[in-house]
Amino acid sequence: MAVFPIGRREFLAALASLGLVPSRGLGSTRYPVHLRKANPYDGVLAHVVAGTDEFPFEKEALEIEGNLSAMLRGMELPVASDFTGASVMPLRYRTIASGVSEAEFGAEGAFQDGLARWIQSLGSIRRAGFFVLPDNVVRYEIATDGAYRVGFWKQVWAGGKLRELQLRS
Repeated sequence: MAVFPIGRREFLAALASLGLVPSRGLGSTRYPVHLRKANPYDGVLAHVVAGTDEFPFEKEALEIEGNLSAMLRGMELPVASDFTGASVMPLRYRTIASGVSEAEFGAEGAFQDGLARWIQSLGSIRRAGFFVLPDNVVRYEIATDGAYRVGFWKQVWAGGKLRELQLRS
């Protein structure tokens, strides 16, 4: 067996990385990252309106994320008159590992009723986030007192209203 000598600094660094020795001088922030100098364009970028640069979908994505977040706070989700889609309320959950389940969806129920039941089933929401991705995919992460839910919805929005919703089953 080979023995490698370790110096005092390496030993203390190893202890600090394990969290056994409290670190000092890092400030009170959770992730203390301090850049040498600020981005010189921060002042200008604060005045750029979303969607007016080379990212035209950015404004629409922010609106979609806002509508979905507002729906969890009791606001009505804007749905187009020609909407097509099934209920987001799962028919059942299939256990795939200890503490991990996968939702199974079906065509049962109306969308608005299923959405209301799904929101109610979440219970007390600690944190929720919706992220608009390419190809009309929306990823959600919702942390509640009893669970952490992650999922993907394929959504088509037109004129600020939800026009189509597809669920993965």
